[in-house]
Amino acid sequence: MIAVGILFVCLFGVLALLANSLRSARLIQEHKNLDTGSVAGLIYVQLSNTNQIAEGPIDVDLGDMFPGYKVAADLEQVETNGLCDVEFRMADPKRQAEIHDHF
Repeated sequence: MIAVGILFVCLFGVLALLANSLRSARLIQEHKNLDTGSVAGLIYVQLSNTNQIAEGPIDVDLGDMFPGYKVAADLEQVETNGLCDVEFRMADPKRQAEIHDHF
C-alpha cells in the first residue's frame, strides 16, 4: 500500500510538471512578436534563396509564422557593384502601428 501511494504521488508530480510545460509552451506561441531585425533577416534569406536581385517591390511572405503582420519592401540598387538599399514597412496588428526601416 505504501509503495502504491508513493507511485501515485510520483505520477501526479510528473503529470503536473507536464501540464505546466504545455501551458508555458502555449503562452510562448501566442505572444510571438516580430521586430525589424527579424523582418530584415527574412528578407535577406528570401533574396539569397532566389539568387536574383531586381529593383522594385519585394514580395515578403510571412506565412503562418506571423499571422496578421503585413510587410511591404522595396529594393533599390545603390552602386554598380550590387550594393542595394532595402526599405520596408511593417504593419503590427498588436500595437496598431506601422514601422519603417531599411538595411
